[in-house]
Amino acid sequence: MGAPAPPLARLVRGYYLATPAFLLADLLLGVDVRTPFLDALPALKWGWYAVAMLIGLACWRWPRWTAHLGLAEAGLDIVVLVLSVGTAYINAATSESGATTLRAGSVVNLVLSATMLMASYLVAQSHLSTTTRRR
Repeated sequence: MGAPAPPLARLVRGYYLATPAFLLADLLLGVDVRTPFLDALPALKWGWYAVAMLIGLACWRWPRWTAHLGLAEAGLDIVVLVLSVGTAYINAATSESGATTLRAGSVVNLVLSATMLMASYLVAQSHLSTTTRRR
């Protein structure tokens, strides 16, 4: 086995390995901070959880993939969240009631995803600089 994983890599890996806990919080407590943007599309929501669990297993099995998988999933997560929040604002602005659908879960999801995106980027950057120095 190689050198121990840097703390940020462990954070990213732990985040994805904790997906079953996020799923249980969603199912049992109604606390959805991982997929609030997919409430209207249950099949995609459960699929997203499944993919996140697979990412966690892949990060555990192949630690060198952690940064790349974290960058891909967190980046996509933020794009989908921004699109869903933007759509909600447009719908609120054009509807008669003017009500917005932005919830606390969306804000928490954005913070979590942005943190994982940043951590994954820093892990990838560190790995790249280590690889470059070896040459």
